[in-house]
Amino acid sequence: MPPDPPPGPPSGSGTEGATAVPSGDSTAVPHGSSTEDTLDLKLTEELLALIAEDRGRAVPRREAARELLGDPATWPGATTEAGVFHLVPVVLERDLAVLTRWMNDPAVAAFWELAGPVSVTADHLRPQLEGDGRSLPCLGVLDGTPMSYW
Repeated sequence: MPPDPPPGPPSGSGTEGATAVPSGDSTAVPHGSSTEDTLDLKLTEELLALIAEDRGRAVPRREAARELLGDPATWPGATTEAGVFHLVPVVLERDLAVLTRWMNDPAVAAFWELAGPVSVTADHLRPQLEGDGRSLPCLGVLDGTPMSYW
Protein backbone atom coordinates (compact mmCIF):
# COMPACT_ATOMS: atom_id res chain seq x y z
CA MET A 1 0.00 0.00 0.00
CA PRO A 2 1.50 3.39 -1.01
CA PRO A 3 2.14 5.98 1.70
CA ASP A 4 -0.41 8.77 2.25
CA PRO A 5 0.34 11.96 0.31
CA PRO A 6 1.55 14.93 2.36
CA PRO A 7 -1.20 17.29 3.58
CA GLY A 8 -1.98 20.13 1.22
CA PRO A 9 -4.62 21.54 -1.09
CA PRO A 10 -6.83 19.03 -2.86
CA SER A 11 -5.87 17.96 -6.36
CA GLY A 12 -7.36 20.28 -8.99
CA SER A 13 -7.25 23.31 -6.69
CA GLY A 14 -5.07 25.22 -9.13
CA THR A 15 -2.07 25.22 -6.78
CA GLU A 16 -0.21 22.24 -8.24
CA GLY A 17 3.45 23.08 -8.50
CA ALA A 18 3.13 26.01 -6.08
CA THR A 19 5.84 26.43 -3.49
CA ALA A 20 4.67 26.57 0.09
CA VAL A 21 5.88 29.40 2.31
CA PRO A 22 7.23 28.08 5.62
CA SER A 23 4.84 28.88 8.44
CA GLY A 24 7.58 30.63 10.42
CA ASP A 25 8.12 33.15 7.61
CA SER A 26 6.73 36.56 8.56
CA THR A 27 5.83 37.18 4.89
CA ALA A 28 3.50 34.19 4.73
CA VAL A 29 0.05 35.03 3.39
CA PRO A 30 -2.86 33.39 5.21
CA HIS A 31 -4.86 30.89 3.16
CA GLY A 32 -8.00 32.51 1.74
CA SER A 33 -6.48 35.98 1.48
CA SER A 34 -6.98 38.04 -1.64
CA THR A 35 -3.35 37.58 -2.71
CA GLU A 36 -3.17 33.79 -2.76
CA ASP A 37 -3.46 33.71 -6.55
CA THR A 38 -0.62 36.15 -7.24
CA LEU A 39 2.87 35.20 -8.34
CA ASP A 40 6.18 36.92 -7.85
CA LEU A 41 6.93 37.28 -11.56
CA LYS A 42 10.54 37.79 -12.56
CA LEU A 43 10.97 39.27 -16.03
CA THR A 44 14.00 38.15 -18.02
CA GLU A 45 16.38 40.65 -19.54
CA GLU A 46 15.32 39.38 -22.97
CA LEU A 47 11.64 40.09 -22.24
CA LEU A 48 12.44 43.53 -20.82
CA ALA A 49 14.39 44.33 -24.01
CA LEU A 50 11.44 43.23 -26.18
CA ILE A 51 9.06 45.40 -24.13
CA ALA A 52 11.39 48.40 -24.50
CA GLU A 53 11.67 47.78 -28.25
CA ASP A 54 7.87 47.53 -28.57
CA ARG A 55 7.41 50.84 -26.76
CA GLY A 56 9.68 52.52 -29.26
CA ARG A 57 7.76 51.40 -32.35
CA ALA A 58 6.40 54.09 -34.64
CA VAL A 59 3.02 52.36 -35.14
CA PRO A 60 0.75 52.95 -32.17
CA ARG A 61 -0.57 49.75 -30.61
CA ARG A 62 -4.12 51.13 -30.76
CA GLU A 63 -3.93 50.71 -34.55
CA ALA A 64 -2.56 47.18 -34.15
CA ALA A 65 -5.40 46.31 -31.76
CA ARG A 66 -7.97 47.65 -34.24
CA GLU A 67 -6.38 45.50 -36.96
CA LEU A 68 -6.92 42.44 -34.75
CA LEU A 69 -10.35 43.27 -33.33
CA GLY A 70 -11.84 45.79 -35.71
CA ASP A 71 -13.88 48.66 -34.35
CA PRO A 72 -16.47 47.62 -31.73
CA ALA A 73 -18.69 50.45 -32.96
CA THR A 74 -19.10 48.50 -36.23
CA TRP A 75 -19.75 45.10 -34.63
CA PRO A 76 -23.28 43.81 -35.19
CA GLY A 77 -25.62 43.81 -32.22
CA ALA A 78 -26.50 40.67 -30.31
CA THR A 79 -30.19 39.90 -30.21
CA THR A 80 -31.34 38.89 -26.73
CA GLU A 81 -34.72 38.26 -25.13
CA ALA A 82 -34.50 41.78 -23.66
CA GLY A 83 -33.59 43.47 -26.96
CA VAL A 84 -30.56 44.15 -29.16
CA PHE A 85 -27.30 44.60 -27.25
CA HIS A 86 -24.35 46.62 -28.63
CA LEU A 87 -20.93 47.56 -27.29
CA VAL A 88 -20.35 51.25 -27.95
CA PRO A 89 -16.89 52.74 -27.36
CA VAL A 90 -16.93 55.44 -24.68
CA VAL A 91 -16.72 59.05 -25.81
CA LEU A 92 -15.66 61.09 -22.80
CA GLU A 93 -17.68 64.21 -23.65
CA ARG A 94 -20.83 62.19 -24.29
CA ASP A 95 -20.60 59.48 -21.63
CA LEU A 96 -18.80 60.97 -18.63
CA ALA A 97 -21.94 62.14 -16.80
CA VAL A 98 -23.71 58.76 -16.97
CA LEU A 99 -20.56 56.83 -16.04
CA THR A 100 -19.91 59.13 -13.07
CA ARG A 101 -23.49 58.61 -11.89
CA TRP A 102 -23.08 54.84 -12.15
CA MET A 103 -19.70 54.89 -10.35
CA ASN A 104 -21.35 56.72 -7.45
CA ASP A 105 -24.06 54.07 -7.01
CA PRO A 106 -23.09 52.24 -3.78
CA ALA A 107 -23.26 48.76 -5.35
CA VAL A 108 -21.07 49.84 -8.27
CA ALA A 109 -18.70 51.88 -6.09
CA ALA A 110 -18.02 48.82 -3.93
CA PHE A 111 -16.64 47.02 -6.98
CA TRP A 112 -15.05 49.74 -9.12
CA GLU A 113 -13.90 52.01 -6.25
CA LEU A 114 -14.40 55.08 -8.46
CA ALA A 115 -16.96 57.00 -6.41
CA GLY A 116 -16.43 60.73 -6.26
CA PRO A 117 -16.57 63.77 -8.50
CA VAL A 118 -16.53 63.67 -12.30
CA SER A 119 -12.73 64.02 -12.25
CA VAL A 120 -12.33 60.57 -10.61
CA THR A 121 -14.17 58.84 -13.45
CA ALA A 122 -12.44 60.98 -16.08
CA ASP A 123 -9.01 60.16 -14.58
CA HIS A 124 -9.89 56.45 -14.86
CA LEU A 125 -11.04 56.70 -18.49
CA ARG A 126 -8.46 59.05 -20.02
CA PRO A 127 -5.45 56.69 -19.94
CA GLN A 128 -7.53 54.00 -21.64
CA LEU A 129 -8.92 56.36 -24.26
CA GLU A 130 -5.49 57.85 -24.97
CA GLY A 131 -3.57 54.60 -24.50
CA ASP A 132 -2.23 51.94 -26.78
CA GLY A 133 -5.54 50.25 -27.59
CA ARG A 134 -5.23 47.23 -25.33
CA SER A 135 -8.07 48.59 -23.21
CA LEU A 136 -11.11 50.15 -24.81
CA PRO A 137 -13.84 51.27 -22.43
CA CYS A 138 -17.31 50.63 -23.81
CA LEU A 139 -20.91 51.13 -22.82
CA GLY A 140 -23.25 48.20 -23.06
CA VAL A 141 -26.31 49.55 -24.82
CA LEU A 142 -29.57 47.61 -24.82
CA ASP A 143 -32.17 48.81 -27.35
CA GLY A 144 -30.54 52.24 -27.41
CA THR A 145 -30.29 52.63 -23.61
CA PRO A 146 -26.87 52.59 -21.91
CA MET A 147 -27.03 49.90 -19.22
CA SER A 148 -23.51 48.65 -18.44
CA TYR A 149 -19.81 49.53 -18.53
CA TRP A 150 -17.26 47.27 -20.20
